[in-house]
Amino acid sequence: MPDTPRNAERTEKAGFDSEKALNKKGFAEFLALHEDSASGEVSPEDMEKRFELFELQSELAVEVKEVYRKEIFRDIGINLDTNDLSCIDAYMEDRAVKTPWEVKTMRAEMTRFKELPGQIQEANKEILELAKSGSGILGKIKMAGEFLFAEDKNMGKTYDAREKVEKAGIALTLEDMDARIAEIEDQVDFSVKEFKSGKWVGGNESLLRKFADVKKNLFDHTGLRKKMHEITQAKVKAQLDALVTTGDLKSARKGFEKMSSVKNDTETGLEYMADGTEAEMTRALNQKAEDYVGTQIYQAMETMRFGSNAFANLENSIKTALSENIGNKDEKESRDFIIKVIEETLGMLPAETPANQREIRAKKIMMRQLAMKLAKKV
Repeated sequence: MPDTPRNAERTEKAGFDSEKALNKKGFAEFLALHEDSASGEVSPEDMEKRFELFELQSELAVEVKEVYRKEIFRDIGINLDTNDLSCIDAYMEDRAVKTPWEVKTMRAEMTRFKELPGQIQEANKEILELAKSGSGILGKIKMAGEFLFAEDKNMGKTYDAREKVEKAGIALTLEDMDARIAEIEDQVDFSVKEFKSGKWVGGNESLLRKFADVKKNLFDHTGLRKKMHEITQAKVKAQLDALVTTGDLKSARKGFEKMSSVKNDTETGLEYMADGTEAEMTRALNQKAEDYVGTQIYQAMETMRFGSNAFANLENSIKTALSENIGNKDEKESRDFIIKVIEETLGMLPAETPANQREIRAKKIMMRQLAMKLAKKV
């Protein structure tokens, strides 16, 4: 019977099937990224260890992409497609080869990120039940872990706990309560106000802070962060360009203001606007708004009809320009701009002739009356 190759024996003992691993899509290419793969020889130990990392980074990339997609959509309303998020696959693969510890750290962060919402919800539920079951003083109540303690001006702090605490499953003495409160007081901070109304206000501040920190950590991996900045800033720029070209100036301004308000999100730490983007888009939106208003006023003068309600009809024909602030101008600045445009538009009227004199002068009267009305507004 031929000797069993030493590597094969060691692989068999470890319960790791190298052939099955190599049948996994992408694994051979992953092995090839390692500097020691030039000869094509990979020890069973290294292959097993690297397969575990390959599986870990592949699964983690899927979860990270989902978190990034949801958080970025929540921030700026932009959907990142598969191509946009492919940088996460490349990043995770690169880290798994060069700094495996970083992938493992990110795995721990993702696990906490997924666990904490449930823990927060459960903690809040327990605290609410405790608040409902409390007795005695209904004034200012502060929650500390599983216990209620109230403050009394004359008696100082007194503790009122349930006879049975679900977590411990036993009745607690005052000494037990004091020890437990001391243990958790720096971790948990709850508040209940308007106890009689049934409205519960507060939350597990410690867990919420942990959740916020974990979320920020997931977005704080340097190489990935830089790439996501590039991708999201390009997406924001494209969407703002689209807003500028639309005729719906009100929606365009609101869209721009929304994006501008989250240009540097405090939860993820992502910067959605590159340096100069906000100023550039403000100028573009202002110019678009001014062009739109100028066109609207010129067309109103060109198509002006006389007769009943002539002045009211003129006002109505430029109601969009009159009802909205222009770009980032305030109300007074917008009125002053419209007055200026009216004067400029009057300069575009054709020269008077015997045939058109009456119409030209009537238009001047109407337009200047409109300018005077705007100038009188406070």
